[in-house]
Amino acid sequence: MIAPSSHVITIIHFSGSGNTKFVASLLAERIRSFGFSDTECLDGFSLVKALDLGSKPSKIGDSFEINQSNDLLQKFRERISRSTVIGVGAYAYGFVPAPGFVQFFSETVLPSDLFASMQFYFGFGTANRQSDTFGMVNCSPLPKKNSKARFVGHFSCRTPNSAATFMPEKPYLDSCVSSEIQKIIDFSDSLIKTLRTDDLSNLSLPSFEPKDYTQSPNVDSMKRMVKLFTLDTSKCIKCGKCATTCPYSAITMSSKEGGKVKIDDVEDGFPHRDPDRCILCGRCYNICPKEAIGLKYCHTDLRSRMSTILIAPDAAELWKRSLGSASLASTSASSSAPGEQQSIVTKASVAPKGVIMRTSPPSLLATANNALIGVRLYLVLILLIIFILVRLAFRKK
Repeated sequence: MIAPSSHVITIIHFSGSGNTKFVASLLAERIRSFGFSDTECLDGFSLVKALDLGSKPSKIGDSFEINQSNDLLQKFRERISRSTVIGVGAYAYGFVPAPGFVQFFSETVLPSDLFASMQFYFGFGTANRQSDTFGMVNCSPLPKKNSKARFVGHFSCRTPNSAATFMPEKPYLDSCVSSEIQKIIDFSDSLIKTLRTDDLSNLSLPSFEPKDYTQSPNVDSMKRMVKLFTLDTSKCIKCGKCATTCPYSAITMSSKEGGKVKIDDVEDGFPHRDPDRCILCGRCYNICPKEAIGLKYCHTDLRSRMSTILIAPDAAELWKRSLGSASLASTSASSSAPGEQQSIVTKASVAPKGVIMRTSPPSLLATANNALIGVRLYLVLILLIIFILVRLAFRKK
């Protein structure tokens, strides 16, 4: 049996609301419980922010310049160069990872020779809707870095709805439920079994089907919703968390130079959002400790706050049994960097069933907005029918 100490396991996550980071930290904790102590989570978005990758060209092969001496970049490279197992997880931004992902795995940032030690790789994805293949999408860059590495599988988790929604009311998942926790347990069991196998030649592993992770989601339509962000200055305490954690440097704190200034009617010292950089990832919405950042017309105010991801009681008990010790209620999701270990803490108020319905009726503005959307759809349909009828009439003539 191969000794756990022979493997260096690195899990890279790209998390907007904290859900993906939560799954990564659970996976890392369970892997460590099997004796694989050199298992570490890396916050991919921290490097996206440090190198301003969200503003760089997003096509594979495009050249761009970065600060090659950046300290965080050096730490990432050092860790990856030693890693024998690498996993990548991201949340679904449309149907692909969020902007900055392609640039992160470019040769400019992480050259292929850094992955020479990689023997195995895997992927996982998170979304508030089920997507069975998204985990495979997220690890698709890895075989391009080292074609000899072997694919050990993927999984996807449905996570709490921690992003504001513009859709009509429906049941919302407000916590991690046992069925999703079980996926993490099952995958980690399979991974550990593989890593402990002496004879890899007889190892039966899943086949890998490369997925397109470079297709561009409708970023323009997302950017049009940026103007719906609101800031309640009566709640804002000017702590700057939204600015310091934004992966795309889309938020800055307005400053006073030679007198009181206002930026976009925001008074001095409050956050200012750059609509050209914001991609509506939701990190500021979730991290604000006073819920001062909001969105017009949204139907739910469920927020992860990036510090407490709720887990249903039965799921917590399931996780406790899987570890054999330490109950689970939530996880610390503070900013991580290479060298920091994710820890599971044991306090949180949890929903009894994991699914809640919005109890208060939607606002008049939200109702009016949905009605307007419905009217527009009907008008488009009517115009389309008229267009088809006119075309048919001209053809008969």
